[in-house]
Amino acid sequence: MRGQPLNDSAFDFGFGLPDEIDHDPLDPHLEVPTPLSLVLRLTRPDRERRLERLIEIAWMRYQQARDAAKDAGKDIVTVGLMFSGGKDSSTIAALFRDEFDTIIHADTGTGIEATRQFVKDTAEAWGKRLVISKSDDDYFDMILGLVRTKAGEHVYRGGFPGSGAHGFVQQRLKERANDKSRHTLGIANSHTKCAIWIAGRRRAESNARADVPHVDIDGSVFWSSPLTVWHKADLVTLRLARPGEVPDNAVARTLGMSGECGCLANAHEGERAMWFDKYPNEPFLQKVLWAEALMQDWGALHAYYLSRGLTEADAVATAHRIYGLDERFKHWGLVGFIEGDDLSPMGRLCGKDCGPDPLLDLMDPLTGLEHVA
Repeated sequence: MRGQPLNDSAFDFGFGLPDEIDHDPLDPHLEVPTPLSLVLRLTRPDRERRLERLIEIAWMRYQQARDAAKDAGKDIVTVGLMFSGGKDSSTIAALFRDEFDTIIHADTGTGIEATRQFVKDTAEAWGKRLVISKSDDDYFDMILGLVRTKAGEHVYRGGFPGSGAHGFVQQRLKERANDKSRHTLGIANSHTKCAIWIAGRRRAESNARADVPHVDIDGSVFWSSPLTVWHKADLVTLRLARPGEVPDNAVARTLGMSGECGCLANAHEGERAMWFDKYPNEPFLQKVLWAEALMQDWGALHAYYLSRGLTEADAVATAHRIYGLDERFKHWGLVGFIEGDDLSPMGRLCGKDCGPDPLLDLMDPLTGLEHVA
């Protein structure tokens, strides 16, 4: 084990008020990320000096999760890596490769199959146990208004999600999938056993992530976020400093993100077109086109609901509801933010802006164009 536990009480800087802190990018603050402008001004040797300190902090933060489990009297039965297959999680995987024994992946049913294969290949090559779980909820059932409570009540109005529904979608598809992983690992509802789950959540990602805890205890899972004060630029530095160590997902290089979750609730301009341009024959995208066409045809909707076992009255009502949606909800990746449509808070693993961020790579002087494409 590397590093020593941190004494947070010694650093009372009023977290959340970075203007009060005199940042030294070579000695990163333990709570507040260094302003990105300072990081990008560093030469490569200084970036690598900074990286070494960040790695020390990361291992210290991870140790805090282990200490928390020990203090709670829990037996740690596994250390899992939350692995989407994207650039960030691949970099974290390389950093903690010798520590975790399990790779955990949520199959949202909305991604590029090549990413799931990449996750499988990485687990096999590294000799790691692989746990892939999928929620009982289906993405297309959600947008077609078929997800209901046990009492038969609709939990979502239907239609492709916009920003306001992003938290709801990721909670139903990703969080619930991860909850299933607890059962696979044999720790669900256990009072004596637990797992450490390493996640790549960073405070600089978005305002929604600004207060991500280093350790988050959720029943039998102790979430560890060792990279809370890292920037994406620091992850770039690690990849460059350790060539060949970070697994390379071709989908992440192509899309600028993992491609494992294509709800596109927070779609950037041109993102929809990019997915179709790069992966025109992907089964998920072909089903997107099917759903879009179905939502424009009342008769086809009615027939589909009957085929799914709905009564005549229910099929008619549901077809009317979905057919009558605002046109913005009938097109994948084109909805945008709908005022008053905030259905649920953000979950643990999906940020407010979870789409590609090519501009950051382009502005980073250490990143050549070959790393952006």
